[in-house]
Amino acid sequence: MATNGKAVDPAAKAGAGLVPGVRDRLIARLVALGLPTDKRASFLAGLTGCAPQTVRRWLADSDPGLPDLKSFSTLCRELHLGANELVGLTSQSGQDVEHRLLIDVARCVHDMAESLQRPGRKSEPVVVPGDEMAPRLREGDLAFVDRGSGFVGNGLYAFECRGEVVIRRAERRSGHGWLLKCDNRAYSDNEFSEFASASRRGLRLLGKVRGTIALRVY
Repeated sequence: MATNGKAVDPAAKAGAGLVPGVRDRLIARLVALGLPTDKRASFLAGLTGCAPQTVRRWLADSDPGLPDLKSFSTLCRELHLGANELVGLTSQSGQDVEHRLLIDVARCVHDMAESLQRPGRKSEPVVVPGDEMAPRLREGDLAFVDRGSGFVGNGLYAFECRGEVVIRRAERRSGHGWLLKCDNRAYSDNEFSEFASASRRGLRLLGKVRGTIALRVY
């Protein structure tokens, strides 16, 4: 296409509105989640694992940046946005009942995480992957993990094992190392002399579980 004798690249024309458009739609979703302005960067940094200064550039009023592909995918998944919707290729879905319920659930999870914050503590939600801790925790429940806690006494902890999150009840046994217990007695417990030996077997401590939200489908 040409304007006043000058060729205009359609891709460049479309891209001119892409970056601020992504920023605006991202901010609109954060507003719908009830996030105040001063909490948005830290919230997105927690979702994506990016540095807060990187996230602030995505939200900048002037010359905003675009998320990298991995972060873009994470934002779409965690904020329940379609990729085409976020870049503006399709219009936003209507405020139907299902959409409002998703927003309510997201706000509940965010408020729960905020209520668990303490000086020096940051609790992050993880999805319970199986029924090893049933009936207390079931698959699909949310566990809020204090990733900076280390081991602070017997209790409920989250671990990573070969890329998967596992929840176990950890007990210090005098003279016998550590016992990682399942509440569901259909599963066996595991004993380790020290957490170092557990690490060699692919088990890594994530942190203490500070709270949970149960999901029950009827």
